[in-house]
Amino acid sequence: MKPIAKFALQLSLFVFLISGCTFKEQGAKDSVKKVNGMSFSSMTLDNQLEVLLVSDSRFKKSSAAMAVMVGSLEDPSTSEGLAHYLEHMLFLGTKEFPKHDEYSTYMENNGGWDNAYTSDEVTNYMFEVDHAAIEGGLQRFSRFFVSPSFDAQFLDREKNAVNSEFEKNIKVDGWRMDRYISQLSKKDHPNGKFSTGNTKTLAAVDRPTVINFYRKYYSSNNMKLVIMSAEPLDKLKAWTKKYFSDVPNFNAHKPKYDDFYFSKDDDKRVHFVKTIDDSEELSVLFNVEDDTAYWKSKPVHVISRLLGDEGKGSLLSYLKKQGWGLGVTAGQSAWNTLGVTVNLTPEGRKHYQEVTSAIFGYIALIKKQGYPQYIFEDEKAMRQIDLDNLEPSASGNRAAWFAKSMTDYPVDEFLERNFLMKEYSKDDFQKFLNYLDLKNVHIIVQSKNEKTDSKEAIFGIEYHKEKISPEFFAKLEQPTNDMFVYPEKNKYVPTDFSLVTKNQLGSPEKIQLAEASVIYYQQDTELGIARSMIDVRFVSNVNNGPREYLLNHLFTVCKEEELKEWAAPIVEARVEYDLTTLYGDMMMFSVSGYSHRLMTTLKDLVVDKENNRRLDQCIISDALFGKIKDKIKKEIQNKEEDVAFQRLGEELNTLATDKGIPWKDYLPLIDKITLKDVQAFGKEFFSEASLVVRAYGNVKPEEIKTIPTFLKETLAFHELPKKTVDEKERLFRYPEGGKQYSLLVKGRNNNFAMTSVYKVAQWSVDNHAKILLLGQMIAQPYFSELRTTQQLGYVARSGPSFNRGFVGITASLQSPKYPSIELQERSHKFLMEFLKTKMASITDEEIKPIKSALVNELLNKPNTLGERFMQFRDAIATYHGHFAIRTDLADSLKKISAKDLKEFVQKSFFEDKPGILTAFYYGTGTKIPLKKLPGQVFEKSTEVKDWVYDDPYNLAPEKEKAGK
Repeated sequence: MKPIAKFALQLSLFVFLISGCTFKEQGAKDSVKKVNGMSFSSMTLDNQLEVLLVSDSRFKKSSAAMAVMVGSLEDPSTSEGLAHYLEHMLFLGTKEFPKHDEYSTYMENNGGWDNAYTSDEVTNYMFEVDHAAIEGGLQRFSRFFVSPSFDAQFLDREKNAVNSEFEKNIKVDGWRMDRYISQLSKKDHPNGKFSTGNTKTLAAVDRPTVINFYRKYYSSNNMKLVIMSAEPLDKLKAWTKKYFSDVPNFNAHKPKYDDFYFSKDDDKRVHFVKTIDDSEELSVLFNVEDDTAYWKSKPVHVISRLLGDEGKGSLLSYLKKQGWGLGVTAGQSAWNTLGVTVNLTPEGRKHYQEVTSAIFGYIALIKKQGYPQYIFEDEKAMRQIDLDNLEPSASGNRAAWFAKSMTDYPVDEFLERNFLMKEYSKDDFQKFLNYLDLKNVHIIVQSKNEKTDSKEAIFGIEYHKEKISPEFFAKLEQPTNDMFVYPEKNKYVPTDFSLVTKNQLGSPEKIQLAEASVIYYQQDTELGIARSMIDVRFVSNVNNGPREYLLNHLFTVCKEEELKEWAAPIVEARVEYDLTTLYGDMMMFSVSGYSHRLMTTLKDLVVDKENNRRLDQCIISDALFGKIKDKIKKEIQNKEEDVAFQRLGEELNTLATDKGIPWKDYLPLIDKITLKDVQAFGKEFFSEASLVVRAYGNVKPEEIKTIPTFLKETLAFHELPKKTVDEKERLFRYPEGGKQYSLLVKGRNNNFAMTSVYKVAQWSVDNHAKILLLGQMIAQPYFSELRTTQQLGYVARSGPSFNRGFVGITASLQSPKYPSIELQERSHKFLMEFLKTKMASITDEEIKPIKSALVNELLNKPNTLGERFMQFRDAIATYHGHFAIRTDLADSLKKISAKDLKEFVQKSFFEDKPGILTAFYYGTGTKIPLKKLPGQVFEKSTEVKDWVYDDPYNLAPEKEKAGK
């Protein structure tokens, strides 16, 4: 329904500690095992559908996923995109639930969401919902695989939706490169197909074609089902049998493919591809066999780990010293492909042959030195820690990840096989290393200025390809490797997972320091996780102007580059650090990871006497600074190419506060800034400042309390007066009620887009609660009507707005076909008509389940420490330390009646009239009729004089204690 096609979802699996638990071999089918407190049980129904059930009372939501073992590789050559198109069609009604939006509306109204994606070999459907609604969710979900209607009225409409998705991605370099790599396939290999599809490739697809494809592959023995819930396993088993036993078994089999798709006949293996964004990149690709069977030794992971190392003596270290590259990534970059990608500098683009030779030089080092035992031991240890620290989360994304894994591994072993390394196998390592050979390589150089002579037919990708010249071949055949060394044994692998308290959730605490500096901390070991998260927000006495913002940003990027080599082993030990520019006069420094050595790491990042390094200094070369500055300049300029609706979101977010600075204001300044300017800024920034320390998780108060003193003594800064800090806090900027404003945004994307923000009332807890309820009621009908019925475009989103200093509704549309002004008119018309109709008939019974879902969302604690920290931090940053904000909102929601909501809508939308700010996007070669735009038209915030500046979120201080 909101598919991602070809690119399988990159499901980030957050892995933290549950102490005292280890993964053990699974027993027989229908046995129950425990993994970090979660109960796992597998079963196989009579129709051969394999099922995994996971139960844990700590789960915040219930979820399910069904992975079907067929993807775009099975598309008929006459109907490319058919698997993806079929995925869309399953969301549009079943025999038992014929309404095309019933399924998604049910999920939305019960605190959940739904999604799906089509990749090369798997189509994966998932949803997440409140526990009370899981049975109804399973009932509706199961019908996808039993009785889809394939309603004829939606056949052409969904082709248009698939086409809109294609149009959305046609100028996105990631999608374009995915398509280009598929063209490296030998003749008749299915990897060469166009996976997304469009109206042209799907033109001949009719209802029988869809049904035949469905019946061929959507067979119960070709699917893997995952259900995760707080409900007990016995109940989950009963529901599984009740709703999925009638999924038909057509005795389908998982398709098999030739792993090696590179064309051996194509001797032109150096490719020059023109990009949309102004950036330079080099990719070296090797076709390798599927490594699923090698799960015990994971050779592809180990080789990628070595090639992608960022420490001393690494490939990246060498390329940075030469001025040729600023980043290296290695791993599976496409189907059965091991790739090494270098983020080039302009100089690196000129020396692409030498960069490629350096990659082969590091490969030669690996072939020469082999596979050290300590590399295996470090990887083995961290992977065991990752599994021992699997958090008790039942998100829809995790269910989908589990279901996908079950298509590769036995249901009783998929966790172990995904996580663990069990064998130190030099033979497996060498086998995959042998694939990294000149006879099995494609070299792709990408930049905006490549000279090309050919064009790919579907995306219009411009390219040129040629043979590897004898001189180039000689560089690659015998590369030098004496500039490289292996990473050392990692001394940062954590070994102490002790908890400061025993599975407890403490209260938020505040310590006021000096006049303006503050510490907030909260102990949380409730999940049994020995991890901590600490960040420090610095407020400096420097100005907040375009130049200061740019200096701040350059300083943080340069500092991270300075730290990269030293910090490489720390990052491998799952410790993350970040230095982030907030505004010109604000910066945030953060560390997170296992509590073992975290405080030591924080202090070492601030001051490292051994290497003569301090947080307020930036010690890099002028040459490297020039490369960094050039990269940032291009990143800023590339905003013109951003996807249309995303660009509008960025512009509106910049506009939302008085501290926001449009990127066009600081772009002209970048060429004039020198490294000395940045270094002087660092000193000035940290010379006079205040700080807010926020710490969460397995933290010791006595250690957290030392951070401000340590920072002040180390950096020797003077404390800012509270009055100055207060003056520097952001104010929200928003339109007056009853007036309309039109923001013009021009870019180079191929789509039209609009985003309207309706300011309907001042922010208050009660108004916030009402807009949450109203926004939830609008979201699915808006999507269903404007995207599915009216077919305006792939992106159709609406929901509550409460983070811009007021409460309101935000609505966004993107279309490759309809002009922005028409999108705004249709969006506004729908919203007003929907509100009138809905409020005329609304009842307490109708809003009851929606209120319940929202209350559950507010009151139930997340099952990941990261999400808990985000809620903790939001209470501080937005609501000024009012930690009871979620409880207050829940209490207010419980009291809202249908009459209250009706009166709120009547007054806010139809009597007082909302203030409306609409951002209109128009691309290259298009014009926008200025006279037709509503209200005052402007391109810069400085052109608007009558906006209100305020911070309404500063709740009464006396509530703060109660908020604990």
